Amino acid sequence: MPSHQPDEVLIDALPNRPVLPVCDHYAGNPKFYEKALAVRQRLGPVLDITLDLEDGAKVGEEAQAARWAQEQLQNFPWDSRGLGVRIHAVDHPAFKDDLNTLLASPSKQLSYLMLPKAGKRLGDASTPSCFDRNTGRRAGC
Repeated sequence: MPSHQPDEVLIDALPNRPVLPVCDHYAGNPKFYEKALAVRQRLGPVLDITLDLEDGAKVGEEAQAARWAQEQLQNFPWDSRGLGVRIHAVDHPAFKDDLNTLLASPSKQLSYLMLPKAGKRLGDASTPSCFDRNTGRRAGC
């Protein structure tokens, strides 16, 4: 029986598989975001940038941080996928506001959304569904 290499077998099974970057750069404030953009400009889209609302937002300034992330989504140089947002945990008071702000953005390009500390909390029946998984639109928050 002839042996096959993984790329000979798997590539045809997933013709539109995404290209994953080697790493992502967490940016919780404009200074770190500008630094990450400079690296992408110099090296190309070899890394994703994660706008970090959980650890990047100052206490009491969560809404401003979410609006900042929304603005960056609108202005990101979309040469490829590459910009995601890490929002607050589902049990944090800013969780719903983060989602509502980001989903209300005119930008339709959000590469990914990270839910920190999601483990047990996602199964919490008291957490309302804030978006429709079928349409990707806001619903219920």
